[in-house]
Amino acid sequence: MSVAIECECINKRYGEKETLKNISFKINMGECIALLGQNGAGKTTLLNIMLEKLYPTSGNVKNKYQVSEIGYLIQSTKFPDDIKVKELISFVSKFSTNPLDLEQILRILEFTPEMMGQIASKLSGGQKRLLDFCLTIINHPKLLVLDEPTSGMDEDTRAHFWRIVNELKEKGTTVIFTTHYSDEVNNGADRVLLLKSGELVADESPFHLRTLNNKRTLTFEKSLYNNQTLRFKSIADGLMSLIEINIKKNTVQWEFDSQYTNQILTTLVKENVDMTSVDLSNASLMETIFEEGEKDDSFTKDRMA
Repeated sequence: MSVAIECECINKRYGEKETLKNISFKINMGECIALLGQNGAGKTTLLNIMLEKLYPTSGNVKNKYQVSEIGYLIQSTKFPDDIKVKELISFVSKFSTNPLDLEQILRILEFTPEMMGQIASKLSGGQKRLLDFCLTIINHPKLLVLDEPTSGMDEDTRAHFWRIVNELKEKGTTVIFTTHYSDEVNNGADRVLLLKSGELVADESPFHLRTLNNKRTLTFEKSLYNNQTLRFKSIADGLMSLIEINIKKNTVQWEFDSQYTNQILTTLVKENVDMTSVDLSNASLMETIFEEGEKDDSFTKDRMA
């Protein structure tokens, strides 16, 4: 597979502050890379260095894509106060040699004719983000860089957005994105580059990154648990030093260290527990990242899957 971007021993310093420290990795053409880390980890700085918008203090970057082949969706864009959606699209299209046609644009935006005639700055946050994305890919980029792309989108719009991105991936587009949503990483990324305090601490698949967290969870249907309360209490008493029990609205969860997985599962099987009603899961991806560094308000519970 051909290498699209290569970073070798990248360091970035602002005065006495080291923002990036000795970072090296390669991205192959057609890969989808999630660049993750808490706020201040250096993600946006690294993106700008990869795109050669910012020079490293030391180290080398090789990017095989021309500027005209790159689409970069930054974290936020301010639209002019007096331009309509359709006028903005028409204006940006003039700078493209092969812009998306109207049918493709409408499929991406899912805007009504009334919305197309609306002032762009008056759109909702999610609609603005979708419009910004459409303008980013209007020239069919071969490299698509997305910095917090779904911020402000509702669940339906997020799902629609990723359907479009997945179609671009299938056509061979290289994608690099940042996000705080674990489902976007699990469902979209081939690899995760994890930054912590300016250092690259992991370059793994999403699944392998989750396994770095030793926490495991067994989830029981609450109806099953309630019907056999005494039985489960007896089992739990025998495992009390190993598990932490959390009672949720519709489920009961046992949390424990992964080293005890076989012992706990063997105990349940011996007690003839119906394992078809039990779910075993690793910690979520964002929990793994959350525990990799200092706690940060950007990783709030409602954004963790």
